Formats: sequence, C-alpha cells, structure tokens
Amino acid sequence: MPLTRHSPSGGRDPDSKYLNPSKRLLDSGDELPAKRRRLLSNHPEAINVRVGIEPNTHTFGVGREVISQQSRFFATSCSGRWAEGQTSLVKLPEEDPEIFATYLKWIHDDVLILKTTSFASDEEKRRRRYELLDWYAFADRTDDKKLRNHIVSRLAVVTEMKAAIKDSDFVAAVYGQTSASASPLRKMLVDHFTAYGRSIDLREKEYPARFVADIAYRAVDREDASMPYADASRYHE
Repeated sequence: MPLTRHSPSGGRDPDSKYLNPSKRLLDSGDELPAKRRRLLSNHPEAINVRVGIEPNTHTFGVGREVISQQSRFFATSCSGRWAEGQTSLVKLPEEDPEIFATYLKWIHDDVLILKTTSFASDEEKRRRRYELLDWYAFADRTDDKKLRNHIVSRLAVVTEMKAAIKDSDFVAAVYGQTSASASPLRKMLVDHFTAYGRSIDLREKEYPARFVADIAYRAVDREDASMPYADASRYHE
C-alpha cells in the first residue's frame, strides 16, 4: 500500500480539498510512470513531509530518491547528517499544503498548475506574474533549479517583461524575494529594462535602489547588448 498523507484525527483525508482531480496524488501501480511510483511508493527510503503550522498541518509521503534528485534542499535534509534524514520526517511550517501538493505534481508530471488561468485583462496578467514570482521564491527555498528555470521561461516573453518592468511594485517584490545580486530573475528584469525601459522615468516610481544601481552598471557594461533578451535559456542556471 503506498504512502498517503495522514490526518491527525483519522477518518476521511481532510486535505482532499487541496487537490482537484488534476492535482490528486494517485496510488502507485503498474499503469503509472516509474517516476511517479518512486515518488509515492511505500519504500523504506520514503519520507514524510509535514507542511504548514498546527492545527493546519498536512503530511505527505514521498519517495526520498525522486524528491532529492529534484531539490537540493531535500537532498541535504534527507542525508544522514541531518536529523530529518535520520527520522525520515521533514517539516516545512512556512509552506502551504496546497502549494506543496501542486509541487509534487510538478515533480512527477513536469506540469505546474497555476491558479490564474485567464489572462484576458491586464489585472489577470499582473496576478499571473505575482503567482509565478511566488513559485520562483518557493523554488529558491527548496533549491529546485529546474523549477526556477521553468518560471524564468514563462516570464521571459517580451510582452510579459515589458509590462513587468513598468510595475515598480513587482520589481520591488522580485528584489525582496531574491537574495543574490546575481539572481537570474533580477538579471532578466535589468536586461529588459535596459532594452525597453528608456521611456520610463525611474524618479516617478519607487523602484528599489539596488535595481536602479543594477541598471546603471548594466548601462556601462554593454558587451552583450545585442543578445536576444527573449531567449529564456540565457537566464537558466
């Protein structure tokens, strides 16, 4: 019997509300891809991941090997050098169970399901940018390079980035949720602003000081100015 998420109170799984049919974690079986069977198997090397803060915690049973291959955070946590690896329990109190369920689907299906499904209006497109940024921050916390690259690819569309660089709040959020000055997401914003933001007056909006400084440095270093900024792979790790 495969590992499933456990309810402290027993009975019906209370966090089934977090999974619509497209997100549901299926039982393992011969009809499932091998990667998914390893992810959800009742193998001695499986681990439990407890997500959220009491009383709203949910525990997911996942395959140690598959999630460790995807996330360097889990690879480290599952090693015998850490208590989590010895107890086979990883606690993520700062994360949301629904987000983590979606993350597991990303791992075994290579599909990232966003809540924002319509992009008809500018406001919907803006919500989508912020949702993608939240996922990028999650990928940073779990140190999932593949997921970071996926988010960069979805944001790298020129029309998307032209809107993003005009949104000073979004730029501030990017700089607030990424720590390294060499962050690929920061670099992508700076490159697109350099190429397409000449009509934007930085003094009229509250852009982060670090962003303004990065633009100044980028303006001096024009060595690769002819590179196509819409090529997302340029910002992959």
